[in-house]
Formats: sequence, structure tokens, C-alpha cells
Amino acid sequence: MLEGLGLSSVIRMGVILVTISFVLSLLPESPFVTYINALNDTTWLKYFNWFFPVSECIATLQAWLGAITVFYTVQVLARLASMID
Repeated sequence: MLEGLGLSSVIRMGVILVTISFVLSLLPESPFVTYINALNDTTWLKYFNWFFPVSECIATLQAWLGAITVFYTVQVLARLASMID
């Protein structure tokens, strides 16, 4: 994978990766962990999810956002292609 790169490029890439992992290790885990764990202990949440399927709503929203992203990306690329001609 790294055969075409020189030794200095590999060292630079390693330094960048170590720096990024160090910066990420300084960040806190998540401020919402206690709230999410508290939600696991509720009994009403499974009844609410049966009445209003949150996971299916999130999956539908993800698919919709993906389609909108593809649409706008193709639209921008088409405008750029028409500007070149």
C-alpha cells in the first residue's frame, strides 16, 4: 500500500495520525452517557417505541437525507459541467 511513498511521507503520515489520536484522547467520552444509561432503566420506553417506532423513523430520515444529499450533489455537478461547456 505504501510502496510508492517515500520514507519521509510515511513518517509525516505517522506523525499526523499520532497527533490526531492524541488530540482525540484529550476529549471527554460523551456528555450524554449518564442520560442514555438512565433511559435504559425506564419501563415506559419500550411501550412508547411500540406505539411510535423511533428506530424506523431514524432509518427513514437517514435514507431521505442520503437521497437529498445525492440530489444536491448531482445538481451542483451538473451546474459545474454546464459552466465548463
